[in-house]
Amino acid sequence: MALHFTNSIDLEHPPERVFALLADVARAPEWLSRCTAVEVLGSAPPSAGTPLRFTFLQGKKPGSMTGTITAFEPASHIAFHYGDKLFATTVDFWLTKTPTGTRLVETLDITTHTLAGKLLQPVIRGILAKALVADLEKLRKLV
Repeated sequence: MALHFTNSIDLEHPPERVFALLADVARAPEWLSRCTAVEVLGSAPPSAGTPLRFTFLQGKKPGSMTGTITAFEPASHIAFHYGDKLFATTVDFWLTKTPTGTRLVETLDITTHTLAGKLLQPVIRGILAKALVADLEKLRKLV
């Protein structure tokens, strides 16, 4: 069973500006808790299919996952998939123009690959439910 989260936020900026921040993956540590770096693997500008490395802290322990940008539709949708031996993670950001700016909807799905991961799902759910809301508020301040 996967963990599933959905959050949304209304921003006072046009979708193009919000998308630009999301697509600038090197800036992810500025607003994404526990993320220490996102690195584009290769020299091409980000697009669907671009490989990435996501580096993070799990408690005090560093970790990394390889991944890919799975959707890249300027001003409307960007998505990422990351994985390692413990987890597979998919993050989607959907942007919709509103009369006052942008509605940003984030969905996060995490699948655990190990028994330990499955047993930790209630703890992970509690931590991430709060962190994701806080992360979108940090993003609001950066746009």
